Amino acid sequence: MNAWQLAQQLVRIDSSNPGAQEDTIERYIKLLVEQHVSSMPACLVKHISIKELEVFPARRNLNVTVAGYGSAPNLVYICHMDTVTLGEGWSTDTLALGATVRENRP
Repeated sequence: MNAWQLAQQLVRIDSSNPGAQEDTIERYIKLLVEQHVSSMPACLVKHISIKELEVFPARRNLNVTVAGYGSAPNLVYICHMDTVTLGEGWSTDTLALGATVRENRP
């Protein structure tokens, strides 16, 4: 999957707030991370931590940490996963969660 395809998959997951919230998109991102980590050599995997932190029911933060080497700092990835309310005004050819590609330009 390339970056554009990943972006399309993420846009198509409703994470609106208020609304669907982060549940589905958090699980999707966690699965992607777990799949990538599982394909790494064991010597690297032991330095990676994946944690779900439940903030409210069905609302979790995903925390992925890669331990630094020696005295180097850790790399911590925490992202904001919910999006704004979908609202009205989307045309039928540009759906809010459509991830539309036009003229071969995502």
